[in-house]
Amino acid sequence: IGVATTGIAGPTGGSRGKPVGLVFMAITRGGRTRVSERLFPGDRKDVKERAANHALNMVRLALMEKR
Repeated sequence: IGVATTGIAGPTGGSRGKPVGLVFMAITRGGRTRVSERLFPGDRKDVKERAANHALNMVRLALMEKR
């Protein structure tokens, strides 16, 4: 399984089109890739923690799927 995250955790760097808290998470397993886009509230620490938890949950769900 491959996992990737990218986004704008803040406190600066955001724009109208890409606000602080915008994060993309992706996982790939067995040739299938899933991407999730979320806008997380909070400060930099909150955004990073929420993004990591979301990405790990994507991994958990992928592992629970039957192949």
